[in-house]
Amino acid sequence: MAAAYSWHPGSHAVGAQWPLPTPLLPDEILSSWLVRAALKQGCSPMTLAATLWPGWRMWTIDTDRYLSPDRLKVLSRRSGIREDVIRAATLAPTISKTQHRPLLKNTIWPWTLTIGARNTKRRNGLQYCPLCLTEDASPYFRINWRFAWHTGCERHQCALLDRCWNCQSPVEPHRLTELSSSAAVCSSCNKALAEGPQNKGCPYALAFQQASDQALTTGFFKQPIGEGTLVEWFPLANFFVTLIRRTACTQTEAQISLFNLLNIEIPPGFPIALGTNKEWLSVKHRQVLLNTVWQLMITDREDFRSKLLESGISKQGFAEQIDFVPPALQGLLDLLPDGGHKQRKPRRSQRPGPRSRREVERMMARLQKKLAMRQQ
Repeated sequence: MAAAYSWHPGSHAVGAQWPLPTPLLPDEILSSWLVRAALKQGCSPMTLAATLWPGWRMWTIDTDRYLSPDRLKVLSRRSGIREDVIRAATLAPTISKTQHRPLLKNTIWPWTLTIGARNTKRRNGLQYCPLCLTEDASPYFRINWRFAWHTGCERHQCALLDRCWNCQSPVEPHRLTELSSSAAVCSSCNKALAEGPQNKGCPYALAFQQASDQALTTGFFKQPIGEGTLVEWFPLANFFVTLIRRTACTQTEAQISLFNLLNIEIPPGFPIALGTNKEWLSVKHRQVLLNTVWQLMITDREDFRSKLLESGISKQGFAEQIDFVPPALQGLLDLLPDGGHKQRKPRRSQRPGPRSRREVERMMARLQKKLAMRQQ
């Protein structure tokens, strides 16, 4: 394909069995291509999937993760697109590079937005840039819009959207009918997603996004806080995500002191969402979180070391698990005092009476999450 790309070049169809061959566009994600192919043949995405793989309900799972070799072979033969090209449009090739260990089938993949599938309905997971969709000759969804570290469009410097701007429904192009005008319309209200608002992106969150993409491209990173290989970059980011959320929740004197000394504001509201993986968070919450992560990443290592010691924070206050600290921070952890483990007091039976505000907020957040899944 002639267009510029970042993750895969796409391909034209050669020898396709479909009446109307559909090219895989640059950086297009698998499900987007299948939706466009279905609409081009004059059928729904559900119908196309049933003809490709009878008996397999592909839209009830996250098919964008990967395709098994036998299903990949069938799709390649029907579409006229090579197997390796289709595989590049799935998430596994990119996400696997960020991990030491193989990706597991039935778990949340690190730094991959979770779709929250319930039958064929989705809770979230797919983002989009309205300006990109506006400029597309045939609107389509990019593979990087499923990455949890992507919160904005670098080209247009705007924030990504993760719901329909009109009815606030999740983005579910696989539920479109054969009458839909394109893949980029809301399956609930039929409004064009390209008409969504163009909100300014968060500069620091975009900077973290660019640094993460660069680490994936080069295989290493070098920031003021430290340097290392690609497989050390995302654990380092995870460490800071955990530190931020623990501090927002527990707010110990030493943790608060550390952030004050670094002149970094602790994001508000995260104690409520503490039990929610970052892969479940909305683009709005991830923007705020990654904005803070980037401020920690670009802190000079020597300045960070001095502020750590000045704050009086212990190993346990700094790291949730002191045996699993990123290499870039291990030397700093060794300088901190060992807070030890206080002996737990015998658990008393809960007395009748009101619960704490924080406990009620967390219970409500979990309840709202469950209700949202059932209503879809």
